[in-house]
Amino acid sequence: MRPFLGILLLSLACLTSRGRAADSLVVEGGPADTGYNVGSAATIRASLKGIEGDAARYAVFADIQYAGTTAVTSVEMDRQAASKDELRYEARWPVPTDAPTGLYTVAVHVEDRSTRETDATRNLRSFAVYRKLVRIVRVNLDKTFY
Repeated sequence: MRPFLGILLLSLACLTSRGRAADSLVVEGGPADTGYNVGSAATIRASLKGIEGDAARYAVFADIQYAGTTAVTSVEMDRQAASKDELRYEARWPVPTDAPTGLYTVAVHVEDRSTRETDATRNLRSFAVYRKLVRIVRVNLDKTFY
């Protein structure tokens, strides 16, 4: 009976230590703009605070989803110049030219590369996708209309 108790306590210790590492990570950020035209690139930024160990240990992904659907596009974010206490990430998602217009939600999840487990997840603010119907290239006015 005692070996079972030892295994149970060891399992519990592993779970609580993993939970503390995940709780210490703080993810902030969001899209760089409130809306993007179809065919352009949406920029998503995130910062990660409370890191433990090597910065290369973390892989950060932006999960982009058209609101109300189940399909998710996951984009790995590139690490930017970092300060001592936080890591910064950025991703550019090319909005497809045939993408539906409307609201898109953004969630960021952080994975530990060594364990392949998700350490933190955060829903960020949403952005809109729109379609410009007209593009004005040039306007010439006569000075008499000023």
